[in-house]
This record gives sequence, structure tokens and C-alpha cells, in this order.
Amino acid sequence: MGVLFVPIFALVMVGLLFVPIEWIPRCWLYDGLGIPCPACGSYRALQSVARGDVIAGVRQQPFMVAAALGMVSYSLYAFLVVFGRLSPIRLTRMQRRLAIGIGVLFVAADWVYVFLCQ
Repeated sequence: MGVLFVPIFALVMVGLLFVPIEWIPRCWLYDGLGIPCPACGSYRALQSVARGDVIAGVRQQPFMVAAALGMVSYSLYAFLVVFGRLSPIRLTRMQRRLAIGIGVLFVAADWVYVFLCQ
């Protein structure tokens, strides 16, 4: 599955250059309660990255830019596992729990960042 991500991600990034922001649904949490969700600003951030302005993308939504880079990195890793005879990484149960905990903390920190910067 990870091997398919690179061409799909490339198509999405090219699509971001042509789809206007007005076509993207508005955030229901922000519209209803006035509170930005953890993903608020993701589309604008990825549009900035697609246009080559990575700094603006990180300022708008650091989590989405980091997640996109992580997905590309994972896809390259998956490609090397499938076609490059690289042995897959096996995580223990404790390592998986730690990774999930770090991910949850990362999303929470990003939500605080988006909340304070909006």
C-alpha cells in the first residue's frame, strides 16, 4: 500500500494547485463553535507547499506539513522494502504504544498552536 502513495500524493499536490479554496468545505467545528479543529488550515498549508513556499505551509499548519513529509518518507521506505530487499521494521507492542502516544501528543500540540495562532 505504501508504494502506491507516491503517485497518489503527487497527483494530490498537483491538484492542490488547481482547486480553489472556495470549493473546499468549511470546518464545521470552527463555523459552529468558533474553535479551530486540529486540521484547520491544512488545505492552505498544503497549497503553500505545492507552490514551493514550505515556510508559509509550516506557519499555517505544521502538523499537516510534517504528516505529508512522514507519508512520503513511509512510502519511500515501503518501496525499498518491496523492491529493494530492505527488511521491514518490526515494532514491539510497547514501541507501538509509545509511537501512538507521541502521535497523540503531537496532534494536541498542533491543536494548541492552531488555536493560539488563529
